[in-house]
Amino acid sequence: YALVKASASAGAAVLPNPAFLFYFGDAVRHDAGSLPKQPPNDVISTMHNVTATLAEVFPQLSRKHTGSTSKIVWVLGNNDLLGDYYMEVSTNSTFLRDVAQSLSDELSPEEQATVAWGGYYSRDLSSTLTVLVLNTVQYSPKHKPNSTALDDPFGQFQWLEEALAKAKKNSRMVYIVGHIPPAMDTYGYTPLWVDKYVVPYIALVSKYNDIVAGQLFGHVHSEEFRTFPQNSNVTTPILTAGSITPIFSNSPAFRVVDFEPETGTALDYTTYYSVLPSSASGSLSWSPFYSARAYLNLSDLSSASFRTLAENMAKSSTVYDAYITVRQVGYQGTHSSCDALCRWKFSCCLVA
Repeated sequence: YALVKASASAGAAVLPNPAFLFYFGDAVRHDAGSLPKQPPNDVISTMHNVTATLAEVFPQLSRKHTGSTSKIVWVLGNNDLLGDYYMEVSTNSTFLRDVAQSLSDELSPEEQATVAWGGYYSRDLSSTLTVLVLNTVQYSPKHKPNSTALDDPFGQFQWLEEALAKAKKNSRMVYIVGHIPPAMDTYGYTPLWVDKYVVPYIALVSKYNDIVAGQLFGHVHSEEFRTFPQNSNVTTPILTAGSITPIFSNSPAFRVVDFEPETGTALDYTTYYSVLPSSASGSLSWSPFYSARAYLNLSDLSSASFRTLAENMAKSSTVYDAYITVRQVGYQGTHSSCDALCRWKFSCCLVA
């Protein structure tokens, strides 16, 4: 946990009193079968330990330490399972019940109930903001065992619509948070969600666009964005956060977001990173790498602004190269030259 502890401590040094903290899943390493103990023991204890570490570094956000609603938002990732992407779609899952119990320090009884049911939950972060945490594993083409015959695994889309309707009725703004984004992968240009599940998701976000303050995901180990079709009426982009683990040609990184407290609208964000030392005994030195609006020349963090950025990347190798640098958070030697066709293909992956 050295890198997790170091990044959390660095975050606390940068921002000692954040409003809340999101971590986007995959607390467990890749190839969990190689761990000393076999799942589920190591998988569940790792999720518990990572969450507990964040609670120790940010006790003022912790339900365990304050007795109040936790502001530490946990997400289930595809590695946080008995096998990579392996999850039975059953509302009587012993594994999900054990996960919910292991995180009871930070999950309320109501949250534990829906995590045990389907791996998702809702939480009010403030008097005006609610976070809806999705289980996205079952939407992946890699999910095992295959459940694509089901239109709504775990009844999550029905739950999501009910939660959005409730938030709208109560004049609340919403963050939708998950692990795997409903998007195309920029590495292999393959879909990260099965198409039949992307359609109802976009429909819901479009229907409740006026209360969706952000769509925040992880999984891809890089700082990226996606926008939905212009006719979808979705004005907030999908933003993916970088990774702490540097296993995919990325520097360890975390993000500090400035937002409007009442509406939750993201105003800007700054990413902090560290270059890994050459030996395990070396120390980490964290520093700001970039701020989104200034570095990417964005007027704001809306879908329209990011769509313009994608269009400019297709036209300009300078804009493209600058984006790739921040995408991997400064990791050197991560991309080769990209001609006009290559840039067009990459940009098309970011916008629909």
